[in-house]
Amino acid sequence: MMTRSRFWQAVTLIVCLSVVVSFSAFSAVQVSVLSSVKEVAPGEFATHVFSVTNDSASADTFDLSFRIPPGWGILGAPTSLSLDPDEEGTLFVTVTVPPGATAGEYSVTLTATSRVDPTQSTTASASISVSPVNELDIIMPDPQSVPPGKTVTYEVIVINRGNAQDTMKVEANSADGYPVTLSNSILNLVPQERATVTVTINVPTDADPGRDLLSFSVFSVLYAGVKKEDTLFTTVLPPSPQAVGGTLMEELPARLRLSFGQNVFTGELNSSLTFSVSGGVLDGYFSSYLRFSSIFGPDPLDLGSFYISYRLKPSTYKIGDVSQKITDLLSVYGRGGSLLIDADYYRLALVAGGSGDETRGGIGLAVGPSVARLGIAHMEKRSSTSQQTVWSLTASAQPLDDWTMRMEGALGLKDTLSSRAFFFNTKINTTPYYLSGQVFSVGSYFPGSRRDSAGLSLSQRLRQNDFSLSVSISHNWDNLSQDPSVSTTIEDELGLNISASPLEDGPTINSTVEFTWARDPDLTAQNDVRRMMSVELGDSSGSFPYSFSGKLNDQIDNITDISYRTLTFSEGIGVSIEDIDLFLKLTHIRNLDLNNGDILSGGTTVNLRFRANSSLHSASISVGNDEDDFDISASI
Repeated sequence: MMTRSRFWQAVTLIVCLSVVVSFSAFSAVQVSVLSSVKEVAPGEFATHVFSVTNDSASADTFDLSFRIPPGWGILGAPTSLSLDPDEEGTLFVTVTVPPGATAGEYSVTLTATSRVDPTQSTTASASISVSPVNELDIIMPDPQSVPPGKTVTYEVIVINRGNAQDTMKVEANSADGYPVTLSNSILNLVPQERATVTVTINVPTDADPGRDLLSFSVFSVLYAGVKKEDTLFTTVLPPSPQAVGGTLMEELPARLRLSFGQNVFTGELNSSLTFSVSGGVLDGYFSSYLRFSSIFGPDPLDLGSFYISYRLKPSTYKIGDVSQKITDLLSVYGRGGSLLIDADYYRLALVAGGSGDETRGGIGLAVGPSVARLGIAHMEKRSSTSQQTVWSLTASAQPLDDWTMRMEGALGLKDTLSSRAFFFNTKINTTPYYLSGQVFSVGSYFPGSRRDSAGLSLSQRLRQNDFSLSVSISHNWDNLSQDPSVSTTIEDELGLNISASPLEDGPTINSTVEFTWARDPDLTAQNDVRRMMSVELGDSSGSFPYSFSGKLNDQIDNITDISYRTLTFSEGIGVSIEDIDLFLKLTHIRNLDLNNGDILSGGTTVNLRFRANSSLHSASISVGNDEDDFDISASI
């Protein structure tokens, strides 16, 4: 009898312990992500939907905390949420992606903690994919030699490699301070359009023999962080043969930028340090860039991005964070190395790197003169769970001087599944008129950014001396296999640009409009609208350059009824005389809720830039505030 009693006591104890353990493992709050992966470009917004459920038997208030990548921001996020038993609350969390964000995968994490029992806490993470930024490209001419007292002229080609209308500012400087003039200081280019900028250098009669470094840079006005620069040497001939030399500091100007800020209410610190150096080395062009975050804590020091690049025509070498276009359909980006050789009769692209646990690599070779060229390319991506392979054939032709065509067909393998891809592009580029059209179709299992999508686009520009008008349209869609378990997105884009200089030696008026509509076929799961309007009035020539601009950027989600507007206004004025260039710029930014007109965030930045004409070295200092954040940065 005693044995049986002890047996039931043991059973009762086990049951009680099981109940205690089960209750101790039970979480009073559940957090989940209701939205899919968001793909955005740097400088845009991304909205994720979270659900928080109170699984306890009593009402509770939950403290909400968010973790986002360094430098990102959150608009209008609540700090707490009160829920009745078994009640579910929905949160729309909008984050701002900084303009300088590198391409890759990021996460936004929400943690909900019970106030009744702080040990009850649950976390969920939503994914954001930052796509590569718009790209600019520069093609520099061959160096020249010139005697003192003469002028030398270069024709530099600037290309818009992106998929949107863009306005670029052009700058060129002589290391020895020789007068430099540009045929155009402002460029408006539709996608894939190129323009030629004539650079004239006046070499003084008393110029010393040697090499003068010409620095040429172009940067986007509409899309922050999009910039390209390059250099070349002009040899000033001596009156008689003698050695030509130079100093390293003239050829390798460096820039150091330190930025830090503090939230005056929370005391949270953020800081970053960037170092860049570029210039001519051994008849080539060298550049390097490093960016560190959390310089002063509290997070560990992190090398966010870096690269080292060297170009000696016709080859370009790069290590670090690389992004290499192999063909129109194949490109690889990640941390690794790349080699590009673009010669008269062949083009070779080689890249290898990785991102996370995935290794990536590719090679492409095209052979033939520019009027007719054939090529083959290969790309692989491997991880612990997947292997992706692509083989591609390319062809290009130039039937007429101003008419080019490119075509590509490819076969892609993802594990045991295969898909095909096709691309075609044609261009007409004359002085008064430019036209570019392309079509593509990429299968569902094809590796790459265009996977499971198709589209067509058309860009054209009418060019006159003091006036230009451009229009670009595109229509893209995905889910080509019409899989019912996969959402379908249709995206239409319309771009318009007008640029005019109505007065001789007067200001230039430039206006750009971009409209994007992304939706599903039934307008039930997705219906997003993005609008961008920009107007600028300015004159960068003369002794007193000035610029006044305004930009409106709307992001509207018609499904969740969330709408944001970013207003940016800037005023700038400067002095450009014989010895110095000085420019002061004031920028105001406001983020608004379009539904009620509330100001969600905003700030003002004052930037002063200084450069001595006798050197490539420049210095700038910026002071700004964003509501309760204060930031100061300097670069030399």
